[in-house]
Amino acid sequence: MNFILLIGCLLFSSASGRCPDGFVTFGLSCYYFSHDVGTWIGSQVACNQAFFPTKANLVEINDQEENHFLYQQAKATQKDYWVGASDLQIAGMYRWLSGKVVSASSSHWIPGQPSRGPEHCMNILQGVSTSNCWNDAPCNSLYYFICETPAN
Repeated sequence: MNFILLIGCLLFSSASGRCPDGFVTFGLSCYYFSHDVGTWIGSQVACNQAFFPTKANLVEINDQEENHFLYQQAKATQKDYWVGASDLQIAGMYRWLSGKVVSASSSHWIPGQPSRGPEHCMNILQGVSTSNCWNDAPCNSLYYFICETPAN
């Protein structure tokens, strides 16, 4: 019985991957929820350089499950977080740092967002009642941030 439990634990841990210290595992990714605030660009720099040799970026939200996980983490910490999308290249067209366009069909914007104007960087807000928590904010605002890197 103990042997079967041990094998199951080993299979589960290898399937979910390993994450650097301080990161949380979800699916095939590792997430770091910052304890400090930064601007959107400063947060991306921190993700990219602070965990050397691990290379991370501001999180790219790929599906409903990942969005729900991140929203639940934000609610648990009672913090708002930068994520890795902006419309800095083309106003009104949000793109992830990978270059992928934020799909309108899979987006989770708060009603009335994005609101245009001087707000060009995406964050998630924990103070809303559903996981439709995406918001656009001025990129020089200070927020906590979420870094993502693939699990090993």
